Amino acid sequence: MSLEINMMGKGKKYHLWLKYSNFRIGPRSDNYRLHVSGFSGNGSFDGLEYNNKRQFSTKDADHDRVSWRNCASDRESGWWYGRGYACGYINLNGSFNKTDDRGIWWWWYDGEDFVRHYLCCSEMKIYKRP
Repeated sequence: MSLEINMMGKGKKYHLWLKYSNFRIGPRSDNYRLHVSGFSGNGSFDGLEYNNKRQFSTKDADHDRVSWRNCASDRESGWWYGRGYACGYINLNGSFNKTDDRGIWWWWYDGEDFVRHYLCCSEMKIYKRP
């Protein structure tokens, strides 16, 4: 499978799209582990790479690698959270219209620094590869 992610910034000031030529989600017995590779698109930073090979976490099933916090509970959304303090650079299952860790956002590199962009909407499309 392949994965395409489309994101629109608040106020529709920008549109970001990313594509992963290889996309797979593992079985339930492995907590739906994410596998992505083959990044392309108009984004300058592959924020999902940080979440690659992570298990899916929810507030009642903490599978992130952060021992002292539950990323899904803190961010009020299920996701394949990364490791370390930040839990990752992406939160596409966040709450609509929030402008904090619980909102919908994506970090990317703007040429000088990493910037968190809050989104009004996002969509993930899965395609069967030919």
